[in-house]
Amino acid sequence: MARYVVYMSDTDDRWFELMLSLYEHRGLLVSSFLEEVGEVFAYQKTEVTFSDLQETAYNAFVAMLHYIINDPKDVDPRMPLARQLGQKRAQQHIPIETLEASISLDFKIMWNVLTHLALPEDAPVLAENVESLWETVNGFRQATQAEYHAECLREESYQIEERALDLEKFIHSHDSTSQAATIVSRSLSIPYGQQYCVCYGNTVPAFRASLRLIRSYSKRVVLYQGNAEAFALFWPTDVPMGSGHPLQALRSTPCGYLAAVENLAAVPRALRIVRKYMLTIDQRHLSGPIDIEQHWVGYAQAELFSFLPELAERYDRQISALDAEHANDTVMTVAKYVQTGSIQLTTMACSCHRNTVMKRIKSFETVTGLNLKNPTDLAFTVLLMEHLSTNSSSAPI
Repeated sequence: MARYVVYMSDTDDRWFELMLSLYEHRGLLVSSFLEEVGEVFAYQKTEVTFSDLQETAYNAFVAMLHYIINDPKDVDPRMPLARQLGQKRAQQHIPIETLEASISLDFKIMWNVLTHLALPEDAPVLAENVESLWETVNGFRQATQAEYHAECLREESYQIEERALDLEKFIHSHDSTSQAATIVSRSLSIPYGQQYCVCYGNTVPAFRASLRLIRSYSKRVVLYQGNAEAFALFWPTDVPMGSGHPLQALRSTPCGYLAAVENLAAVPRALRIVRKYMLTIDQRHLSGPIDIEQHWVGYAQAELFSFLPELAERYDRQISALDAEHANDTVMTVAKYVQTGSIQLTTMACSCHRNTVMKRIKSFETVTGLNLKNPTDLAFTVLLMEHLSTNSSSAPI
């Protein structure tokens, strides 16, 4: 047994004798604890082993009795154990309620053993000191609880950093093998194979309130902010519609979205598409989310038509270099071709031979420098034909 420095008044003599006797019976304290904790708490379903419980119980009883017996209390022997125990049980994911209740058993067990050791005439001594015994156990419980919560915060902080890193890599990934999507699916506990809605916009003041509403509505909406100026959101398409649904909550925030992309792996590319679109438009006229699949064609036409007149005039001059009849036939044929996308249908619409259609298309490509097999040139030709049909005298349609 350890050697103690004891400072006692006469009235304290019996209490300290009882505490020393309780220390001598620490084995009984441990066995009583193990019996009761095994009946009450399902530690067998956790990482906590029997030897772990036994060692912890022994050290806890010894530390608390040392605290009571030894004076002066410059060093509290309970605190190192409390820090160690709180941290360990948090890492083992033991519920805090279970931990606190098991520590509270210490008082019950110490008191039961103490009453068996005491004599009938010790009743006043027990009554006088019961509160201090409880405070000793409760102080140990509170210190353990504080360390438990501190460790949980450390673990949560670490996990948040890890999830943020996984999300950062995912958003900027160009990984066709979907490795980044698989990682973020596991990290954020979100499904891989479901369709997702993606949304991108600027963090205008209204976004803050929207985000609070979204977060309270669903835990399945993922937010990414690479900087303070913009935001990206994505969520499974089966998130039910309601006041807190992102597309409802963002009704005062100018942003663009794609309603459904194939799966989680498709999210990064979809966000880049929405971002690119939103960066090219004047958002001052937007009041909420817009589905870019419903708007981007119209926008592209408007953007192209903004500089089409000058280009159309140049192409009109080039086409007019042909003789008038040839120019009219060429424009009409090309207009039908870009409208139908079919040589056969164009032949039927123009009532001419297939070779004639091919020659007119070739003539158009020669004088304009446009290649109708090139998607960009073909798209431009569609708009050019629309412009010529309403603004150019050389156009017959």
